[in-house]
Amino acid sequence: MARKNPKCVNLALPYPHMNAREFRVLIFERRFAIFSISLFLMKRNKASEGNLGKKTERNKEKTT
Repeated sequence: MARKNPKCVNLALPYPHMNAREFRVLIFERRFAIFSISLFLMKRNKASEGNLGKKTERNKEKTT
């Protein structure tokens, strides 16, 4: 069970002016932002790969 001593909790945090709940929310927001950005980049990467594949197929059709 967690101790109810705010001084110990705050000393353990890298942001001493925040309480533990605010710190947890900050970490969660950062994780979510990183996850959503990486997901967006992956989707964009897949889309561009698909477009490149289509372009090469079109070029092959033109040459033959």
